Amino acid sequence: MKHISRRQFFSGFLAILGTASGMALLQSCSKKSSVVKTTIPNGVPEGNAMAANLKYATQASLVPSTLRVDKMGTAGNGQFCDNCQFYKAATEGNYGACSLMQNYNVPAKAWCMSWVKKQG
Repeated sequence: MKHISRRQFFSGFLAILGTASGMALLQSCSKKSSVVKTTIPNGVPEGNAMAANLKYATQASLVPSTLRVDKMGTAGNGQFCDNCQFYKAATEGNYGACSLMQNYNVPAKAWCMSWVKKQG
């Protein structure tokens, strides 16, 4: 058996790891999204860190039920931005401002894991 130095081993390992990562990235980029995109004035920008941390989704129906757990006497499938304490509806359109999302506009039927039942 041929002796391989530590440097050669790690060089080969990193080359394989880089190739595999690149292939996975290319494959994920080619998948078509089933999410319908709507244009909302001052909407949450793509890649927003707060949105990612809160597992924000523009369509609540696409969120796995394991994330949409029952809270405050409301079933997970009944939680939407429009019945959340942090949401303030716009005067027109089917969207409103979310105080958690730095007052960016969100669709009324969107969802995030910080949903709190609206009072009143």
